[in-house]
Parts: sequence; structure tokens; C-alpha cells
Amino acid sequence: MIKITMLFNKRSKGLCQKGVTLVELVMAIVVLGFVALSLTKLFGDVSTLGTQPDFRQTAVMLGQELMEEIKSRRFDELDAKTDTGNWSDAMGPDTGETAGDKSTYDDVDDFDGLTENMSSPFAGFTRTVGVDYVAANDLNTALTIPSPITDDWTPEFKRVQVVVSKGSISTTLVTVVGSARSRNTY
Repeated sequence: MIKITMLFNKRSKGLCQKGVTLVELVMAIVVLGFVALSLTKLFGDVSTLGTQPDFRQTAVMLGQELMEEIKSRRFDELDAKTDTGNWSDAMGPDTGETAGDKSTYDDVDDFDGLTENMSSPFAGFTRTVGVDYVAANDLNTALTIPSPITDDWTPEFKRVQVVVSKGSISTTLVTVVGSARSRNTY
């Protein structure tokens, strides 16, 4: 074996073999390389996780902004239920409203199916809206609009779900909007 350092020991009469062999030195460098690589990966993961709360905070803010805009609209296109006692029989923009143009929306369900790709300074964020009729006794299950609509089908609530996403991060906000009648009866 090759010795890196050879020192004379003045106290003894011979050669003192102190030092590190080349093989030991190479092994130490390899081990330190693996440690450094692991630490680099760890710091990279921590820095990625550290930015997620910022994304989530922005996503919640964008979701709340759209949710407030939706809640500022009327419950339904119709001012009152029809003669059969029903509200609108379809979700999404109505006649005279343009899909994707929120300025033409006049009621909550017009936002159903809306997808917005945000621009600067929120580039990369996407907002998607879903609106469903729900029953007072089960706000989590969407009601299917029957065909034909019967006189006794009179939902008083709409569930609004706004999903804001960026890459693999997604935040969902949900609220329930009731008709004016629902505020007086429930």
C-alpha cells in the first residue's frame, strides 16, 4: 500500500507509519460525496415545500374573490318560481349570456362550468366553478334535474364549488346559496 505521509518518530529508533492510505482517502471522498448529495436533495425538497403555503394562500385568495362575485348574483334567472313551482331547469349561462364572460352573468348558476386561466401576476393559476342544486337535508349531494320536471321538484339551495389549481396544488372552496324563500323557511 502507498502511504501518503511518512513521519519519523524521534522518540523511537525507526520509521513511524502515520497517515492515510490512498484507498482510505478515496473512500472518505466517496462517502462525503453521498452525504453532500443527500443534503442537497433534502434542501431542495424543503425549499419546494416552503413555497407551497404561498401558492395555497394565493389560491385561497383567488377562490374567495370569485366566490364573492358569484354570491353577489341573484339565486336564479327567474325572479320567482314558475307556475309549476320550479326554478331554472338548466345550469350554466342562459340565453343572452356569453360563456366565459362573467359580466353577462346575472345569477349564481350561470357560473357553472366556468374555467379561467389567470394572467399575470397570477399566471399558472386556474379557477373552475361547479354549481348544483342541493336539498336542505343533504347539502353534499347534487340533485339531478328530472326530465320532465315535476311540480313538486323545488330545490331552494345551490351548492357552489370553486377549485383553484396550479400544477399539482389545488384548493377547493364550497358554499351553499339559498333562495330568498329558503331564508324565511329554514
